[in-house]
Amino acid sequence: MLIERAATTLALGRLLERHQESLERQTHRTIITGIIDRAYSDPEEALVQARAVGVPLHNREMVGLVLRLRESGTGLAAQARLSDTAEGAARACRELRLPALVGSLDDLRVGILLALPDRRRLDATLHLLADRVRGAVGDAAVLAVGSTADDVREVRRSFLEARQVGDVAIKQSDRRPFYRLPDLHLRGLLHLFRDDERLQTYVERELGPLLDHDARHGGDLADMLRHYLGAGRNKALAASRAHLSRPAFYERLRRIGNVLDADLESVETCLSLHVALLSLDSLRDQH
Repeated sequence: MLIERAATTLALGRLLERHQESLERQTHRTIITGIIDRAYSDPEEALVQARAVGVPLHNREMVGLVLRLRESGTGLAAQARLSDTAEGAARACRELRLPALVGSLDDLRVGILLALPDRRRLDATLHLLADRVRGAVGDAAVLAVGSTADDVREVRRSFLEARQVGDVAIKQSDRRPFYRLPDLHLRGLLHLFRDDERLQTYVERELGPLLDHDARHGGDLADMLRHYLGAGRNKALAASRAHLSRPAFYERLRRIGNVLDADLESVETCLSLHVALLSLDSLRDQH
């Protein structure tokens, strides 16, 4: 009987602890989204609310971080995954004694607002935090970092930048501890310009005939082109990645050249097509 009562007491204590953590995440989320959405008529309100929950923002170097989940979903399972990710990130910050606001931003992202007293320790802190976060959530998310902000008015920019970085980094093949905009190179630049109609026109001009051919014939020529360019124009490597024999892959390349009326041996032509494919990825992500 004593053991049963002890077990019941532990279970109730754990439920209360999880409830308390959930309330804390909700409070932090409200403050973060208020800053991002400019819901505060006076930025001082955000400083007061953050200080009330034990996270001083005044005279701190602030940086917005976004944990971007790799898998989307709906229902209770997706909500539980998002909640566990937020709690894992908050626990990592507590273990490192980092002053931070941590809360979900939407169904795919968890926001972390770090408030550090010394910018010189930022990179070292990010590496430590990335290791702890990976230990808590595994490879379920990538960590994206925005630029630093000296004032709460600049925090919105930092979070928007981190969000853009996360949306591109989720497709990166490398496994960095965290990503910044300079780490994304051309993909990052194209992602920033994805709303520009001129970029959309460029994609249609470069790839339109090929995409139309695949749509009409149920073909895979666009994917074969992606393999070819992704392998640095190494035909043998591209054929291996496409799981095709070399003669079959060479025939695909010949058909691609005919459809596009393009010379796939030309470095400049291939560069142009590669940029168009990366741009197409950014446009599809947007939709």
